[in-house]
Amino acid sequence: MNLSPLNEGLRTKVEQRMRTKPEFTPFIGRILEMRAAAKSDEERARHDRQLERLIRPSRIRERLGLALLAVCGALLGYAIYIDQQVEHAAAAGTPTTAQVERMEPGGCLIGTKTEHCLTLTVKRYPASGAPYSASFTQRIPLEWLARVQPGSWLTVAVAPAEPQKVTFDVRTMYVAPPAPPASAQ
Repeated sequence: MNLSPLNEGLRTKVEQRMRTKPEFTPFIGRILEMRAAAKSDEERARHDRQLERLIRPSRIRERLGLALLAVCGALLGYAIYIDQQVEHAAAAGTPTTAQVERMEPGGCLIGTKTEHCLTLTVKRYPASGAPYSASFTQRIPLEWLARVQPGSWLTVAVAPAEPQKVTFDVRTMYVAPPAPPASAQ
């Protein structure tokens, strides 16, 4: 294979590529044949560009891998952030007895196979004041799904500053369900 018509820089790169990737040799040979048969400098320059693209290592796999890693990292970070927000809301909220009125599939961005995303409509019975309904969407662990059914009683955490903001408090599921308040009878 005659590489002498190529400029010095391209020739060196082609020789190096043929040593590191011998399977490229037939392709390089074919491009060199077409280059030798070219009738104009423009055609030869086009074949030189083909050679340069062939010998330049492709970074597409690396870029796709990095993009996939970034997306996975962002989703993991988001999941951790949401879990921390729910924990904080449950810890800072006022425990309130509530009855599940309605349960339907929710629209959580991230979930796992050990939990189910639900939109719950609950009727809250605050210690003072009239009962009222509130809805929230949250991931519920599968182990507690049997206790979170329409008609069941649970303890939810209510944000003191925003009474409509309700959080499912998984910590209260380890004890018996609350008794219905007197105002619910």
